[in-house]
Amino acid sequence: MRVMTVAVVVVVSCLGASLPDMSAEAVEVHPVRLSVRDRIIYADSGLTLDQTQLNDLRNGLHKELIFYVDLFREWDIWPDEFISGIRITRELRSDPVKKEFYMISTVGGLVSERRFTSLESLLAEALTLKGVAVASTSGLLPGKYFVKVSVESRIRKLAPIIGYLLFFVPEKEFSVENTSEVIRVP
Repeated sequence: MRVMTVAVVVVVSCLGASLPDMSAEAVEVHPVRLSVRDRIIYADSGLTLDQTQLNDLRNGLHKELIFYVDLFREWDIWPDEFISGIRITRELRSDPVKKEFYMISTVGGLVSERRFTSLESLLAEALTLKGVAVASTSGLLPGKYFVKVSVESRIRKLAPIIGYLLFFVPEKEFSVENTSEVIRVP
């Protein structure tokens, strides 16, 4: 019995030592703030990356972040109703040799590219959502609405058949979300 207890303690200790450090900051979506101006609902939010993600960017690895900004109607008994959504894709690329950083942003088919001189300026622009027009209140029925911001990072682009055959290979590096407070549309 004593040998078994010692073996369990050794195994638990080894497992605990092999786990990643959980005291580090995790990837998270900032609180979602809504504002209504000229009968249009605008959302503001952002993303905080952990140290591993930042080190990857410093070392020249490319990241693809996909932001989903979705408007939902809240129901008391029924599941929440999806109303509309916007997909914003931001590809972050860095060249540590040239000390050059750039972002390719795609919003609804419109592609733009911006170059930056430092990683901090790239992250300040790429990880922030400001004034995203979600929907017009004139087309909405009276009720309670909220906005959910979801962010995911793709590890690699795999062919669809590989994803079906190798279902155990993860396609996403992370996927996080946050919701706003409920607003009433009269």
